[in-house]
Amino acid sequence: MKFSLSLVLFFSLISFSTFASQLSYVDIRDHIKYSPLEYSKVSRLLFDHVSSNICDFVSPLNENMQSFNKNLCNQKMKYTKEGALGPLGNISDDKFLVSDSREETRTNLIFSVEIEEDAQIKGLNLKSLKVILFIHDETQYNDSNNFFFRRFNVTVDTESGEFFIDDFLEDIPLNQTQFSFFSDVLERKTILIDKLNRITKVFPIATGAFDIRTLPGMDGHVASMTEDLKDDARIYPSQPAGLYEERRNKAIYRNRPFLGIVDNSGTTYKEIGWHYKMTEGDLLRAFSTHGCMRTDDKDLYQMSAIVFYSKQNFIPIKVVQSFTFDDELTPLINLNHPMPLENNFYTYINYYNADYSSRENQSKVLNSKVYRQPRSTPLSEVERLLWCRHHGEAQPIRSYGTWSSALDSLCLTKTRRKEESALPIINYILNPKVNDRPYFSQSFPKKPKMMNGLCTGSLTAAFNEYKRRTNNELLPEDNLLNFPTYIANCGCNRFEEVLRPALIRFQGKILLQSDKNDILAKYCSR
Repeated sequence: MKFSLSLVLFFSLISFSTFASQLSYVDIRDHIKYSPLEYSKVSRLLFDHVSSNICDFVSPLNENMQSFNKNLCNQKMKYTKEGALGPLGNISDDKFLVSDSREETRTNLIFSVEIEEDAQIKGLNLKSLKVILFIHDETQYNDSNNFFFRRFNVTVDTESGEFFIDDFLEDIPLNQTQFSFFSDVLERKTILIDKLNRITKVFPIATGAFDIRTLPGMDGHVASMTEDLKDDARIYPSQPAGLYEERRNKAIYRNRPFLGIVDNSGTTYKEIGWHYKMTEGDLLRAFSTHGCMRTDDKDLYQMSAIVFYSKQNFIPIKVVQSFTFDDELTPLINLNHPMPLENNFYTYINYYNADYSSRENQSKVLNSKVYRQPRSTPLSEVERLLWCRHHGEAQPIRSYGTWSSALDSLCLTKTRRKEESALPIINYILNPKVNDRPYFSQSFPKKPKMMNGLCTGSLTAAFNEYKRRTNNELLPEDNLLNFPTYIANCGCNRFEEVLRPALIRFQGKILLQSDKNDILAKYCSR
């Protein structure tokens, strides 16, 4: 039975990729921004016409179900350049305090307009298009939480800009869809497919940092921290054990949807999901995450609507390093998104030499899938150094913390950014050859020097005492007491006590209280 279902999906995907343009199934706003001039021109004409004549596209159907009743058009409907937007707010104690929900940007909205098929009419400047819209309209399709797809044919005159709606084809309420999600990690794209209604959507994503275990004694594993998930991977609308609410309320997710992947029983979180892009400005299709897949607001809210309002019991998921590794998914290789791939830098897991070198820790590395258990990092750098020194025992700042990969909690790793091309690593994963195997030298964790007698006097007295006692054992550039070392010895509370009244000259100026606040935030923020 499983084999036959796979064949059905395979031939369905074949038909999609055979008859569609390479740049089909992409939001036309992304074509305007990223695509070649010819394609972006057609998308611009379509965008302008839909946004200025919205009732031509979203009005309820007449009784004959073959045309639109513009008299019943919902006057609240909109189609914007930005699309759906998440909340605005501020971070406080790892919570995101919403100041503006911006919910109005996510209701009564055309979420996307995509070209499914296009054909040039020879001899004229006419282009025939099959177009599909994803719409939320509070006056229509209550059983689908007011979400539906609308498909029709249009003709665009690329010379004059004239626009004609040729044929209304169909409305598809969201509760009549059966979507599956597919992600190609190396190509950094997620594709949504509803084979029942032949709907496809292509989204750009950012994916996991590289985990390169090619040091002596390691297992040679090279892959993204975004783990392959197949067969038993799903998203359940109920998000077991409160996963959705728990994650979205964390500051880093900015109160936006979190689509966590779980096993087929719906109980065990796979430590991977889709969430907010995390960075300012445009999404970067980079290898930069701790395992999850980052998306833009306008794409994330489309995906979350399909997950939470489609009425499916669950969404099947397939995440692979490359579609080329899975015969069932090879038809999706040519379905691309025009947003450029960011290959000029990447993040990777850096393994620490000093801690890794013991036989016990080598065993922990070999028996642990680092990329399966990503973690965030609320710790300051000083706290982390001190935690590693005591390996989790009570210490002056905090006795709590997690890091950016599973082995960071063992003080064996730290994620780092590399300003180099990612292509050699991508090529090695796609075609492993011993001569091309990536390799990074091991690092030594820099730990603060612990010293009695620094915390009783002023900050100046501590500086002088540290320099006097290290004069013969450290290099001149290392025998000046820095803030992290003072904090590691005395804690953040004492640091604040001595910093406030201290007269400190830095780069030719006396530090103001605002400068000191910045220092405290940098080294002691939680």
